[in-house]
Amino acid sequence: ADTAVPLAHARVAAGFLATVDAPMVEGRDLREGAAAEVVLNREAARQLFAGQPALGQSITLRAGPPFTVVCVVADFSIGDLRLAGLPVAFTS
Repeated sequence: ADTAVPLAHARVAAGFLATVDAPMVEGRDLREGAAAEVVLNREAARQLFAGQPALGQSITLRAGPPFTVVCVVADFSIGDLRLAGLPVAFTS
């Protein structure tokens, strides 16, 4: 995406989405050893791609290398960590 969107960024382990039972909208979880993959929550996908399909799209986080979107998850919260409504990117 060419447009700058402020994203919360969380580094997580492969299989994280299954561990926290995050509802996947489309795509798959992060894989062990797979570099340059990103999972977006629905809000991040909406802001970055304005209704266009997010899977397979490329984004950059800060000034780093590009990441390929492999999954979109529903907006969710983890315990006291309130993520719902915030655009979030997950990488391993």
